[in-house]
Amino acid sequence: MLTIKNNQMQVVHEQRENEFIEKLIKEVYFDVEEAQMVSHQQLFQKFKIQARNAQYKYGFSFEDTIATYINTAFAFGENFDEEIVTIKHFLRNNALNEEQKAQALEEFATFSFEILEPDEDENTEDSEPI
Repeated sequence: MLTIKNNQMQVVHEQRENEFIEKLIKEVYFDVEEAQMVSHQQLFQKFKIQARNAQYKYGFSFEDTIATYINTAFAFGENFDEEIVTIKHFLRNNALNEEQKAQALEEFATFSFEILEPDEDENTEDSEPI
């Protein structure tokens, strides 16, 4: 009979987590120009901390929801979950499951970036003040 010890399972989990974080780093380096100013090692450590925050503070367990949490932390700062009251409120809301929390993070980020970086196609030069 094959027995897998706890430390063996921990090693497997750690390898899987590291592969997941490496994948996210590649995506961020590709999609976000500012990310290239941060060393790979720094980004790896930050993402690992945020992955653990998502898991242990908020109960996230799926890679896609953890990725959403990490991307939000990268966009808004590593303490976004404590500093942004709206986010703090819904992350701590036990009535929401992790998918709902991740969706709320995505919607918050989308809305915030639409305000901060309006669509380039919109012509605001012709609009008059109220």
